[in-house]
Amino acid sequence: MTAGLTHGAIAQVRRAETPDELVLAQYCDHDGDGDAHWCYFGTDWTDRPEDVTVVNRALVVLL
Repeated sequence: MTAGLTHGAIAQVRRAETPDELVLAQYCDHDGDGDAHWCYFGTDWTDRPEDVTVVNRALVVLL
């Protein structure tokens, strides 16, 4: 599910490769053309949007 997501969105997701594990990820669509991917904090992993299930979207508040 990527409907409504824009570049930089952060979410807790379930990867197809590790379906029993929830991870924090950032949605990356640098040029806005829909050719996007998910990247994971502290790793060099990336996944295509169709290989990820969004469990919870994060709300980021900058103070």
